[in-house]
Amino acid sequence: MPRIYFTVVVSGTAWFSLAFLLFLIHHESRDVLRTVQQGIVADVPVNSGQVHDGGGGGGGHHHFHAHPSEGNGRRSNAHSREEKDLDPILGQIDKDIPRFGPGEGGQPVLLSGEALGRAKLTRHLHNYNLVVSDKISVERSVLDTRNQRCQDITYKFSNLPSATVIIAFHNEAWSTLMRTVHSVINRTPRDVLKEVILVNDASDDDELQKKLRNIPPLVRSKVRLIHSKQREGVTRANLRGAKEARGEVLVFLESHCEVNTHWLEPMLDLIHQGPTTVVSPIVDPIDADTFAYRAAPLARHSFRWNLEPRSVPLSKIEIAERLNPLEPVRSPLLSGGIFAVAKSFYDRVGGLDGGLTGFSEAGIDFSFKAWMCGGSVYVVPCSRVGRISLLAQPTSDAGADTSSRDHDSIRIAESWMDTYLEEFYSTVPGAKDRYFGDISDITKRKEKLNCHNFAWYLNHVAPSLLATSHRTKRAWGQIQNREARLCLTAPSGGEGKKVILDSCHSNANSQMLLMTKDYEIRFEELCLDLSDYRFGQHVTIEECHGMGGSQAWIHSKPGHIQHRESELCLDISAGRTYKAQMVTNECNERSAQNWEFSHYSKTAAKH
Repeated sequence: MPRIYFTVVVSGTAWFSLAFLLFLIHHESRDVLRTVQQGIVADVPVNSGQVHDGGGGGGGHHHFHAHPSEGNGRRSNAHSREEKDLDPILGQIDKDIPRFGPGEGGQPVLLSGEALGRAKLTRHLHNYNLVVSDKISVERSVLDTRNQRCQDITYKFSNLPSATVIIAFHNEAWSTLMRTVHSVINRTPRDVLKEVILVNDASDDDELQKKLRNIPPLVRSKVRLIHSKQREGVTRANLRGAKEARGEVLVFLESHCEVNTHWLEPMLDLIHQGPTTVVSPIVDPIDADTFAYRAAPLARHSFRWNLEPRSVPLSKIEIAERLNPLEPVRSPLLSGGIFAVAKSFYDRVGGLDGGLTGFSEAGIDFSFKAWMCGGSVYVVPCSRVGRISLLAQPTSDAGADTSSRDHDSIRIAESWMDTYLEEFYSTVPGAKDRYFGDISDITKRKEKLNCHNFAWYLNHVAPSLLATSHRTKRAWGQIQNREARLCLTAPSGGEGKKVILDSCHSNANSQMLLMTKDYEIRFEELCLDLSDYRFGQHVTIEECHGMGGSQAWIHSKPGHIQHRESELCLDISAGRTYKAQMVTNECNERSAQNWEFSHYSKTAAKH
């Protein structure tokens, strides 16, 4: 018995000490925050026009381009403006100080037992873990995933345009929706955030409807709630939000996001410099099961000929040539449905296409519209937004089914791809002659605005896609070695990795290669490259440089794939203790050197 009493006393003392320590930490952090606030307020000169954005460091001004010397005169009381600008910054410091609780700091939440069982039973409702979402605070802190140099940039809020954030939703989980809204309120300077418009696209969840009638006071002052009487689909719901918006910039956000530290200022700054610029943040993935928040690499966004969007990491050469890692990145497409655009430019080019149903597709359409009708699209490295990587498209979402997505792709292709339409239809079997709606208004607006054609877009914005068109192909599809029954496969990880051999899988993107009339064998922006002209060397994939040399290959149907300069052929080396590998060898008549593409152009011949 004495042992039991001793154990109880020791355990109780330990728990009491921990609780007391947490109490001290919490109150000390509040005292530190008050001290910081007093220090910052004391350091702000009365006539300074300089406002810090909470970037945590020295730094001074840093902008990508020269700003106009002064703002537009809309705001006059400099002293009161500076003190007001401090409020949201200090509020953000308060929200993002180290906190304790499930998921804080963007950490994963792992379930077990009964909670895990409930999660499995409910995951189909939203295509993410509802139980975990409900456990996490709607004001949780997240990891600041920006480049550290972003913290040294300051923005003069009086120069930035005001913004309306538009969030359309249908039956979104309350905790997830409120986490999206709270993150926007907590991490956006009050003076640039005009409003948050929530567009309820005819949700029929009774519990959600009840909670929407009692939006928390913390966010009520900035939130406007609009209800659709009948289901419109996310694109038309966003159209309605844009029509009601009062801000100078429209920011479209999805309803299962968490914006990161100072997410909006970099986008507004770039739009302030060029009102025809449409801007995307880097979209960080939030795990659908654990809600872990992770950093995404800087990338631009492009697409395949079937209009399937894809992310394209910057090449090693691009990264090396970037004098400033914070410079915005020119991008053929926006990042799905998350972007910012000046309302004046949005209205001038005709806004979103209401004939579309899915919002990712609407982002592709608006990207084409922006580039071809006088604007541009950029990704801003210092802006980060987390988005839940849904396990699947929600079946309850209007237009989420495959036939509707096909409808959207056909409509976009017919609206914008003109003389390159056959490239699209060749990759989407059965799409031709399907109804895609009336696009006469789009055609009229293109004529009125004197928009560029798709050939201009390919040449000036997406030249790597132009290199993969049927007009430049000798052969395409899988490259199979019939003796080994294996296919050339592009490795994961991108540049510098060796090309591997793997079992042939139909429709595997990593096995879809093509040979161009310029003697390249391409996997999208990357080319087969041989840097060592000796026997037994591996072939790698590198950024296509268009100069032949290490990336020039000769092929006949079927037969050798021969490196043009070294005159070595692709061969298979296989041993008892390791998998078959592709290596270079002296050309011979062995069947292991016999390769064949899935498709050849009519004029394909040995070159």
